[in-house]
Amino acid sequence: MLTLLIIGGTLIYAIVRYYQFTARYPKGPLPLPFIGNFFQFDFNNQHKSLEPLGKAQKGIYTLFTPIPYVQITDYTIMREAFIEKGYRAFQMLSKLNVLVMVANVINEVLFGYRYMHGECQPLMDYVNSFNKVLDDMTESKGMMVAMGLPFLQNVPFIGWHIFGRVKAGMKKINQYVVDNVERALKDYNIDDEPTCFVHAYKQKMAKNEYLDHTNLLATCADFFLAGQETTTTTLRWAMLIMAKHPELQEKLRTEIHYVVGKDRLPCLTDQPKMPYARACALELQRFANILPTNAQRVTVRDVEIRGQTIPEGTWVNGDIHYIMANDPAFENPEEFRPERYIAEDGKTLRKDLVERTIPFSIGKRACAGEGLARVEIFLGLASTVQHFKICSCTGQNVDLEPKIVQMIQPKPQLLRLEKV
Repeated sequence: MLTLLIIGGTLIYAIVRYYQFTARYPKGPLPLPFIGNFFQFDFNNQHKSLEPLGKAQKGIYTLFTPIPYVQITDYTIMREAFIEKGYRAFQMLSKLNVLVMVANVINEVLFGYRYMHGECQPLMDYVNSFNKVLDDMTESKGMMVAMGLPFLQNVPFIGWHIFGRVKAGMKKINQYVVDNVERALKDYNIDDEPTCFVHAYKQKMAKNEYLDHTNLLATCADFFLAGQETTTTTLRWAMLIMAKHPELQEKLRTEIHYVVGKDRLPCLTDQPKMPYARACALELQRFANILPTNAQRVTVRDVEIRGQTIPEGTWVNGDIHYIMANDPAFENPEEFRPERYIAEDGKTLRKDLVERTIPFSIGKRACAGEGLARVEIFLGLASTVQHFKICSCTGQNVDLEPKIVQMIQPKPQLLRLEKV
């Protein structure tokens, strides 16, 4: 009897202490003792499991998975957290043809050269290997569990299969980055104007002690990691959406032909005269909404947001997916409607909606490749629609229901291109 009383008393004490711990965080769905909200959260379908939770809360709440995980689902609260207080409080924690097109642009920006058609096998090999590693990461159930239980990466054998083999795979394929950085540096001259990112970075290294060769390699690899699959997936959605909405596609083509014509490709200087094309690019990113969750941030000190305290060391997710899919500023957000961005004058864009379209997040830790990605999406969409009519195949309907892997991707399906 005494033993049972001791066990029962200890358990009650532990539960009380647990709920005292959870009370330190913004209020959310009631967690179960010790395991929290683990069974309410689907790691393989994050945005779907978070959507009903977000609608039931008031812009900021905590999930315990089992570690505390603060969700921000309101744009104004996210601005307060990541911009007004973010500087000091937070830190960062076929398809092939489109992939190669995007990777080739990144390659030229980083290393100063572009592969010609028929000569891009090294880039294709890198792209294929890179995406195999990403697929392995996504399909790994262990990695999803280890996000909530990070100590597992230090357990022999288990740690290797969760993280070690992925790191080894990335190191192997990133030899492509190492080789190209060395190639670019052979042409570097301190007296010349930089012609690529590697040259510009090397020039800055002489004036900044925090910039070194190791960080140069890591930054170039990060540009491929962050910019390749995301931009490719967005442009794949663009092709399906244009085929699904031929009347919008024709309206876009009419503007492109009026401003640019057919004899040259669109360029960035055309943007001010192409409000509908800019609106299509924005609506594409909002509607496709390809990231199930934002890059995680961690509080480096206790911070108060809207009267609620987030303790130091807490994971925080500014839920950009939820905001772009549910923000009341976007009327009927489930519809693809570029016109929503056009101001009453028909020539400019609505600043309020542009600011709330946040596929790259916001604040000091927003995506570093935002500028490059916006250029790729605008030019990729405009140049394709300029020269091709994108149609569904005879007897087939375009399916906009996504498949969920490491991001929200379109299902593989055939389209028909007609030369304009």
